[in-house]
Amino acid sequence: MKPPNSADGAVPSSGVRLRQKLCSVMLGFESFVIIFYTLVLFGLRLISSPLVWWLGAGSMLLLVLALACMRRGPIGLWLGWAVQVVLLLAGLFSGFIFFVSLICLALWIYIMVAAARADREAAALQHEQPTQH
Repeated sequence: MKPPNSADGAVPSSGVRLRQKLCSVMLGFESFVIIFYTLVLFGLRLISSPLVWWLGAGSMLLLVLALACMRRGPIGLWLGWAVQVVLLLAGLFSGFIFFVSLICLALWIYIMVAAARADREAAALQHEQPTQH
């Protein structure tokens, strides 16, 4: 059964906001960043071998938890911020890692601001349009 279309042909929203969708994409990208950080820290022997694997696994666990909670409310966004802090802390071991972490943080902040604005505008537009059956 197809969902009813509105007057302009758009399909109604599923209730998941754009900010949560884009943050999920960003966290998916950052999963690769965490994997490569772990390999760089291991390869350059900046952290002892068992500790680097535990830190990498813990970071991935936090990221997966943030992804799992992303559609359930603000807890996923807060966990996403925690992932950003972990990435910045990893930058303490290498300048290159810190530079990449700053890029990830800048993208995260841009997504938070721009998508929140788009969500507000979409909600205002949806509120202005009368529902037609």
